[in-house]
Amino acid sequence: MATRAPGLRGIFWWDGKEKGYRTMFCEDRDPGGCSVYVGLGNWEGADWVFHTEFETKDKKKVRVKEVLTATSPSSFTATFYRSENDGPLKLDWTVKHSKTEDPCVLPQLEMEKPVRPLR
Repeated sequence: MATRAPGLRGIFWWDGKEKGYRTMFCEDRDPGGCSVYVGLGNWEGADWVFHTEFETKDKKKVRVKEVLTATSPSSFTATFYRSENDGPLKLDWTVKHSKTEDPCVLPQLEMEKPVRPLR
């Protein structure tokens, strides 16, 4: 599975040895451009939930919780929570994804206003 948003690319895959989903994202905030995130994703009820950690360019320890929730057979919402330097997780941003019938057209994304700038 892959996801797209402005400045963001993500790939998910099953890690049978660790019994969870791995994820890799490429984004502007990542010091190396792309990273395989530390942590795993699993189903929590009807939601697909990932817990990941990384370090920012300015050496902040960041924890992220990503919750993927199906909103219809052809759409889902991704809600991201973020914590820096062991602080509490806070809502960071939300993206609403929907499928398009034309394979040549990128899926429609509706990004809600982030709590803080993404860059």
